[in-house]
Amino acid sequence: MKRILTIALVLCMLVSIMTIGANAGYLQDPNHLTADNAPNNSSAGKAAGSDDTTDTVIGSQAISVKVKGTSTSELIHVYAVSFSTTEVVFEWNNDASTIWNPDTLKYESTNDEGSWIGQTQTITVNNYSDVAIEVSADNTSPDSSDENVTISVDGPLNLDSAYDGTATGSVKSGEITVSVDGTPEIYPTATEIGTFTLTVKRK
Repeated sequence: MKRILTIALVLCMLVSIMTIGANAGYLQDPNHLTADNAPNNSSAGKAAGSDDTTDTVIGSQAISVKVKGTSTSELIHVYAVSFSTTEVVFEWNNDASTIWNPDTLKYESTNDEGSWIGQTQTITVNNYSDVAIEVSADNTSPDSSDENVTISVDGPLNLDSAYDGTATGSVKSGEITVSVDGTPEIYPTATEIGTFTLTVKRK
């Protein structure tokens, strides 16, 4: 007898659950395959046309298929950033003759004419990491040992992650610009007049 009562009770509960599910409102569903333009108080559902027949299309929706990997251990991010160069060289075009002065112990020009052959250089930064990064100079106006020349560095540079939601990502690249201004001393060979440090931080 107890078994019969138990079975009857379970059946009643199942019927109750099914009834609750059947009574759930259409508008409570998050996604609708039909437009909501029916002339009812809640605009629930799409009104049928008088000439609708079998196979009349009443709605459509694109469905995205995605794949996600699951690992039994932790996801390990990797930092991988490269720079195109560790030095930038600017060239001053001296239109006059250059002569060594043993009194001042430096090269001098016979006149003040001259010009820069390009006052900007760029350093390309490539982010192969699966995290976003920020690259910045420790000093945007580095000290110059040549008092006639000023140095400036732009930034910071922000680069997105190389992982872009696809099976194979894409390297993210950007540039940091270094500029000079003024009239330099005469240097027959490339001579260092200043330095700055580029620092990479995780975003």
